[in-house]
Amino acid sequence: PRTLDPESLEDYLTLGVVAGTRTIFRGIEKLALGHTLLVDADHWDALPRCYWRLEFAPDHSRSAGEWAGAVRAKLDEAVERHLIADVPVGAFLSGGIDSTVITALAAGKTAEPIQTFSIGFGDERLSELPDARRTAEMYGTRHVEEIVTADAAELSSRPTRPSCSTSCAGTTTSRSPIRRRFRRCWSRGWQPST
Repeated sequence: PRTLDPESLEDYLTLGVVAGTRTIFRGIEKLALGHTLLVDADHWDALPRCYWRLEFAPDHSRSAGEWAGAVRAKLDEAVERHLIADVPVGAFLSGGIDSTVITALAAGKTAEPIQTFSIGFGDERLSELPDARRTAEMYGTRHVEEIVTADAAELSSRPTRPSCSTSCAGTTTSRSPIRRRFRRCWSRGWQPST
């Protein structure tokens, strides 16, 4: 019989995620990131194998300017590929560097203004809405903002795999303008329940 792992349950209730290879059930583990699992059917041995490891070795083959150009080219390519779609494409705009760069590049590649969405909080100290709003104005996007509250009824729709990221909270609420316009959460094809 399955039994709950109290430490994992505490992590889930506190952080919204069970990190690493642990699961909420004792004796059941997730496969570690960057690993595959090979099962030998003759002996039922299962050995996880790391297929990828992030290396932090500096590459001095290019100058800083060449690296900046290469990163810009890859960002351009990635944004351009994501703009090819048979459904409306929008950007989740937090006001941070990464979403601002994506919005700026996308806005420069479309004839019509792109749609941007931002989630904020009632407490101004926690909200990035002013930064997101400035970015939206700078690039002429059709911008939608929503304030997330702790309304339990709105938080009833959750992803099947817990995440400690608060950035998706407002996209799963039943009355969210983001959810009404774009039914799919773009992160790994997760489909919010209706």
